[in-house]
Amino acid sequence: VLRKAGYATGLVGKWHLGFGSTEPVDYSKPFDISPNSHGFDYYYGIPASLDFEPYCYVENNRAVDPPTAFTPGLNVPRGVFWRQGKVAPSFVFEDVLPTLAKKATTYIAERAREPQKPFFLYLPLTGPHTPWLPTRKFEGKSNAGIYGDFVAMVDDVIGQVTDALRQ
Repeated sequence: VLRKAGYATGLVGKWHLGFGSTEPVDYSKPFDISPNSHGFDYYYGIPASLDFEPYCYVENNRAVDPPTAFTPGLNVPRGVFWRQGKVAPSFVFEDVLPTLAKKATTYIAERAREPQKPFFLYLPLTGPHTPWLPTRKFEGKSNAGIYGDFVAMVDDVIGQVTDALRQ
């Protein structure tokens, strides 16, 4: 609907609706089903929530780095949880939220180059639910434990996106 109305459409974040029409999905090949086949001009994100495998980034209709390694999962301390499964060798769990923030603000800046064309950005973040992974910048900043620090980090991401929109 938005594309037909002249909008550029982007999605940055978790997709959670599957890739490809076959199971298991072959992450080494382009997907025949992706956010791009559901109305988005651009997509960058992860296949599901950050506690569901496979753990990798996807850009448009293919994995940036296919999930060829394995994580045994993690469940310590409370809130720092993800399931075992396939993971891209370059994937770092703690970097996902900052990466999504950077991709979202970059998308907004790119859209600003065409101010006559409206845009829509869908931004389903990985927080504030598990895993709670505040970066060092936010550790101990909230005085409300690891979850408070992570919520502060999520708030910061929203602030970055809001600032990008203002600019």
